[in-house]
Amino acid sequence: MKIKNTFILLMFSIFLSCGQQAKIDRLIVKGMDYFQQGDIISALAEFEKIIKLDDKNADAYEKKADCLDLLGNIEGSIEYYTKAIKIDSTKKIAFYNRALSFEKLGKIDNVISDYITAINADPDNKSELNNKLIYLNLGIVYGQQYRLDNAIEALSKAIEIDSLYADAFFNRGYAYLLQGKQDKAIENFDKAISIQPENKDYVTAIEKMIKME
Repeated sequence: MKIKNTFILLMFSIFLSCGQQAKIDRLIVKGMDYFQQGDIISALAEFEKIIKLDDKNADAYEKKADCLDLLGNIEGSIEYYTKAIKIDSTKKIAFYNRALSFEKLGKIDNVISDYITAINADPDNKSELNNKLIYLNLGIVYGQQYRLDNAIEALSKAIEIDSLYADAFFNRGYAYLLQGKQDKAIENFDKAISIQPENKDYVTAIEKMIKME
């Protein structure tokens, strides 16, 4: 009888667990639907329900952080990205998005640190978020800080991942221009234009930059 009761309790526990996961799955779908429709407040409410059911759900914390960021609560978004990261330290998208939030607050050291950690979290670049985008953003941030060697290194790594990454060539050209290396700058600008000849913004920006020199 004791064994039978234990078995019944175990099965009941499994049933509750499966039922809760099914509820969480429904809430995720509902929350993402709201999010994609631009109803951020309703999406936030759904993700908060998930957290109440499962306070170890890193995805829910990350999506709540996304909502807070879009609602203008940048410090709140950083708090919840951090909670997601504490649960799952390999959560690349959380590091990346937290970097974007830190950038809005002007905390550049944190931005750089999170971009680098995001890349290191997925060295084989298997996640949907491509490391080339992170290297591009990292290169731009370094450039804004006038750390031009670092900027060129990061942008070159983006190009190693995608040899037709026009934005990386364009920004690397700008970094070379700031270093006074006009030949290399023009070479990179030409490459960017050859990849995206329809991008008139490249031509306009390049003309302005060369005139400023």
